[in-house]
Amino acid sequence: MTESIVNKNLVRHSQWCWFTGFRNASGEVCDAPDDSSNGYYHRYFLRSEMIPVEGGKGYTLKAWSAVCLCALSFFDETGTFLSKNTSLSQSALQVGASFTSPSDAAYMEILSWLPMPPSGYLFTCLEDVGYKHLYKLEEGSSPTAFTPAPEDAQDQYIPKFNTRPKNDPEAARQLVSCAESYIGHGWKYGNAQTLHDTMTPTGPSVSYLKSDGVKQIDCLTLAMLAVGGIPYFQSKYFCSSFLWRSAKYYEWGLYSQQKFLEGFARWIYENGWEIDPGENYRNLQAGDLVFWGMNYRKTNYEKTKTSFRGIDHVGMFTGRWLRDTVPANGRSDDGLLHPQTIEISNTGNIVVNNFLDRVSSESGGSSPPAGCSVEFIQMFARIPLSSPYTEYDSNAHMNTNNVIYSSHYQPSVVVEGNGKRINIDIYGRNAAIWERGDISANGVVETSNQHQLHTNLVPVFCVAKNLERLRELGFIVYHFFWYDADETFISETTAWADSVPEGAAYYRLRYRKINATPWTDEDIALFKKHQAIQPYWRGNAQSGTGTALDDGDDPSVAQYPQGYHSYAYLETVIPSGSYIGRHNGRYAHTSDGLVWTELPEADQAKLVALRIGDGENNIYIPNGQHVKLTRRRID
Repeated sequence: MTESIVNKNLVRHSQWCWFTGFRNASGEVCDAPDDSSNGYYHRYFLRSEMIPVEGGKGYTLKAWSAVCLCALSFFDETGTFLSKNTSLSQSALQVGASFTSPSDAAYMEILSWLPMPPSGYLFTCLEDVGYKHLYKLEEGSSPTAFTPAPEDAQDQYIPKFNTRPKNDPEAARQLVSCAESYIGHGWKYGNAQTLHDTMTPTGPSVSYLKSDGVKQIDCLTLAMLAVGGIPYFQSKYFCSSFLWRSAKYYEWGLYSQQKFLEGFARWIYENGWEIDPGENYRNLQAGDLVFWGMNYRKTNYEKTKTSFRGIDHVGMFTGRWLRDTVPANGRSDDGLLHPQTIEISNTGNIVVNNFLDRVSSESGGSSPPAGCSVEFIQMFARIPLSSPYTEYDSNAHMNTNNVIYSSHYQPSVVVEGNGKRINIDIYGRNAAIWERGDISANGVVETSNQHQLHTNLVPVFCVAKNLERLRELGFIVYHFFWYDADETFISETTAWADSVPEGAAYYRLRYRKINATPWTDEDIALFKKHQAIQPYWRGNAQSGTGTALDDGDDPSVAQYPQGYHSYAYLETVIPSGSYIGRHNGRYAHTSDGLVWTELPEADQAKLVALRIGDGENNIYIPNGQHVKLTRRRID
């Protein structure tokens, strides 16, 4: 008799509790490699261990993987086969299929497989247990949230051959933010930048970074730039004079570069970095990689099936579990949390967040995300990260005039005292990226017109500043294009409206030269020197009453680039030999690392409020302290 625990999962997912082979309607097992009895092969089917049940009792079985299907076999107390239940449909398993065990049953077995529509089966193996084959069997007729079997919770402490230590959580989070810095900058799917990479630090020419004037990227490029430690604002995409390969912005950017996805996947495997995702992905950490392949529905299947595991796509786990509202993922919002990814699509916004357990019946052409269903996951991997990344070090950045390029984030601050007041000033220019090109009447970005300059999508709470100075220099703003939260075009105006259009969440701003000539590189450089788009409460609109067009200038910061200003002027004076750092989630100072004294609440608040801005940041430490700013949290 089974132990009565409310909502207990009776199915264990440890690999040693499952077996290969098919059990037929007579109760016979076909598990030999060359056994083709009834047309079934050991490589298509997995069987669970014998699960104790009570005869004549009601149970509910729910498949927590959207791609598996199963049949149930029942046995008496001597282990003699009784019957087989093959009536469970995939749709019923998704919501929870209820059944009553035979009156003389003492054990049951789950036979699980991955169907290949319209008919047939996909290859599977024991390593797929826990995510492609994932079930909850419980007493009663109402399914409840997934929980592992109590025995599985104990098994997680037993190391497996491919168990790797987790990375420093701060470094792992930074790796994800590095990848996500590529979201939203206007992309086209393409791999010419990879194919023409000569493996030198300078990388491909600017012409190969774009297609028809639009920046192009593919899944390998995104993965390699993130693993190489190069966020968007420090990449060749942002500034064509920056390095491409071998730029080590992050301390973990130590790894060889690969031109092709097959080589990248094989290189990871040969380094021993493949990992077991664990039951319901519980072993995964932010920054872990997931590889898809062997999708027979894709148009490039014949070309990729002979590559390493047939891999043709890679994404990165963000570490977040969120509700899935993406219609193409084969499920409406089910109210459950799913593991999120950052990856490349071949349509839409190109650099996107998605979910690694998604289901898709689409062919997907030759590229993701369509066609990258969970049943086609081929490998998970964790690349070792050496340490968290210090974005700014006042000693190391003196030769760059204390200028860094970054994404907007909240830093952790470390300051070595020198007996003087600690003042930290961060001045930035742009919450927008400017690019040549026009915008059509329906809000679609066009790239052929060199007489126009436009922004990417800018939140409506951001304001354009220094308009009078820009007019003096020969530049004028003349159109606004409004979009809702889904980035759907709403309307166009020739000036900032008295009120933001209803439903507007973003806008694009379009500039031209007063003399109507094309924009040169020199024009754009001069324009960016004086232009700034920032949230209205920052910089010279501190009162919070700024409008989207703000001509005011703050004389107190006139010597610095206009726009974003974040600062922390502390009251606490730290003597030489002591430093400020984070201790137990709070800012404190110490001289020996053992005894810590927390800063007053006012100084705590100032350091917590400090922000790095998007794009170029000029950082000033006027009293000469040694200051380090490390990525902490993206706002």
